[in-house]
Amino acid sequence: MNYPEKANLGTPAFDQVFRDFLVRAKVQTYASVDPYKRTLADGGVELDFQQGNLLYRDRYYGGILFHGQEVVFLDGTPIWSMVYHGYTPDSKEPSAEAIDLLKLALRSVRSDNPYRGPNQVELHGLLYECRPTGTLGRFEGVETIKKVDELLIRLVFAGGWIV
Repeated sequence: MNYPEKANLGTPAFDQVFRDFLVRAKVQTYASVDPYKRTLADGGVELDFQQGNLLYRDRYYGGILFHGQEVVFLDGTPIWSMVYHGYTPDSKEPSAEAIDLLKLALRSVRSDNPYRGPNQVELHGLLYECRPTGTLGRFEGVETIKKVDELLIRLVFAGGWIV
């Protein structure tokens, strides 16, 4: 299946097709139960998802402090990107429960809010929250995982169309 041309970028019809693709891509990569990851020569990790003429690529570096970028290509040309930076305040690896919650939240991403996960998810006594602002074309937000009032993971993200 091929998607609309870049000339239609930002139109309601393209936006919905794009949002649906972005949700599928996120669910099939890092958030999946057993994602296929490539370790790059520079130490980064890369995950890809392709459908028709759209390619989603998520590349990240680090662990306790981590940085990454998601890019969507249409016919080989980058059209959308999101950068993110996250950390664990106590400088320890996140618990298995926190990672389980993060992956559940990312698998629960919806097309009306396709940046990270839904606004709120709870699991194992932990709370995931995602607060984006803006539009698909230009957005930013904050994602947190907490246990009661203790911050376990914090991530900031921003992105939009590339024209």
